[in-house]
Amino acid sequence: MAGYPGHQRLEREHAHGIAHSIAHWTPVCLDTQSLTLYTQANQGARFTWNVEMTYCTPYLLELGLTKSKISLVWVAGPLSGLIMQPIVGVVADRSTSRWGRRRPFMLGGTVLVGMFLLLLGWTKEVVRGFATDPETIKSATVYVAVFSIYGIDFAINAVQGSCRSLIVDTLPIAKQQTGSSWASRMVAVGSLIGYAAGAIDLRSVFGPMLGDTQFKQLTAVAAMALCIAVGITSWAVTERVLVSDEGEEGELLDLKQVLGTIAQTAMNLPRGIQAICYVQFWAWIGRSCAWALRVEQGGN
Repeated sequence: MAGYPGHQRLEREHAHGIAHSIAHWTPVCLDTQSLTLYTQANQGARFTWNVEMTYCTPYLLELGLTKSKISLVWVAGPLSGLIMQPIVGVVADRSTSRWGRRRPFMLGGTVLVGMFLLLLGWTKEVVRGFATDPETIKSATVYVAVFSIYGIDFAINAVQGSCRSLIVDTLPIAKQQTGSSWASRMVAVGSLIGYAAGAIDLRSVFGPMLGDTQFKQLTAVAAMALCIAVGITSWAVTERVLVSDEGEEGELLDLKQVLGTIAQTAMNLPRGIQAICYVQFWAWIGRSCAWALRVEQGGN
C-alpha cells in the first residue's frame, strides 16, 4: 500500500482476541512534516464544522425559520455524534478493506459532506427546479436546508471519528500523545480559518465562479477544503489493515451486534475514561446553552 515516504515496511501481526491478522507500518521517523500531514483531515473537518456553526444561523433566519426552531436544528450536532461515531468506530474496527479501516469512512463521509454543503448553499435553486408555487418554494427551502444541515452533521461525525481513531491506529504508543497534540493544533488552526473566512469578501477573490452570494462561496470553499485536507491525510498515512486468516472471511456485524458492542463497552469503561466522559458531557451541556443563547441574541 503506497504512502508517505516516511514509511519503512509492512509486517503482519496476529490481532489479540480475534482470528485476524493486521498489516501495519513501522515509520522511519515522525518529524513535524509527517505529523502535519497525518492531521490535516482534523483541520479540514474543524474548518467545515465552524463554517456551518457560524454562518448557518443567519442563513436559516433569512429563510424564515424561527429562533426556537433553529435551536432544534442544532440538536443535530450532539445527536449525530452520539449515533455516528460509536457505530462507525465499531464497524471500522472490523473492516477488512485493502484501503484500511479508517480511510474508507473518512473519504466516504467527506464526499457526503461536500454534497450536503453544496445542497445547503444552493437550496433555493434546487427547490425552484422542482416547484413553482411561492409558498411551496418557501417551505420546501427551509426543509431542504435543515435536511442538509443534519446530513452534514451526521457525515462529518463519521469523518471526525475516523480521524481520531487514525492517530491511535497509525502512530506508535510513544508517539500517540504527540500526534494528539498535533491534531489539537490543526483543530485550532481550522477554527481560526473558519471564523476568519466570513470576514473576507470571497466574491472579490473567486468572482462568480463559486456562487453569487457569500454563503454559497463559503459552502463551496468548505467542501473543497475538506476534500483536500482528507485527501492529503489519506495519501500520507499507511494505516493498519485487518486481513482475514486463511479460510475465514471478515465477520460482518448486524445492527443488533453493533449496538450490543457499543452498550457493553459503554457499561464497562475504566474509571478514568468514565471521568473524561462526565467532563465532556457537562462541557457539551454548557456549550449547547451558550449556542442557544447566541441564537437567541443573533435573531434580535
